[in-house]
Amino acid sequence: ILNSFNEQKIMVLKTHTVDEYFYLKIPKEKVRFFYSFRDIRDVINSLVKKENINIVETIQNGFIKKYIKDFNLAKINRNKTYISKYEIFSKNLINEIDNICNELNIELSTEVKNKIFEKLRIDNVKNKVKVDYLKDKNTTTSVKYNPETLFHSNHIYSGKHMQFLKDLNQSDIEIIENECSDWLIQNNYTLIKFISYYTK
Repeated sequence: ILNSFNEQKIMVLKTHTVDEYFYLKIPKEKVRFFYSFRDIRDVINSLVKKENINIVETIQNGFIKKYIKDFNLAKINRNKTYISKYEIFSKNLINEIDNICNELNIELSTEVKNKIFEKLRIDNVKNKVKVDYLKDKNTTTSVKYNPETLFHSNHIYSGKHMQFLKDLNQSDIEIIENECSDWLIQNNYTLIKFISYYTK
């Protein structure tokens, strides 16, 4: 991969984790990182729904620590990283498209931006992944991927912010918050004890 950056071409890499090696080895002028984050409680809730994970075991295996480490790594390397918050950009995708254009120093017509918007808004992405996919050649599992976006067949559970309130019980939410309350507060997420309308 690193050798590819010496070639005169554009390459897009999509990953669920951040590797410090890339930040250290790839020169700033060769790469732009785009990092998006969301409420850790919704991230874990999504994993529970998709993969039936055990929340306690997932935390013990270091998932939350790794998530926060990736977040901090992106912030440290802000000079070559565009950071966006899911709960913000998912509500204003057009604005996010403008921000990315500015980050890459490119200009797109309104028509092209609207086409991108229609293709990538959550409802369309969810529908597209259901019908347009290919089998991952690097694994024997039955996971399917959209050949254009690389979303897998159950990539988006609901796409809604605070979905965890409907799906997780209060004790599970508190277990998660005990591991990341400072991070949640710093990023303007409300802890469950302050959510007066919480019902289960």
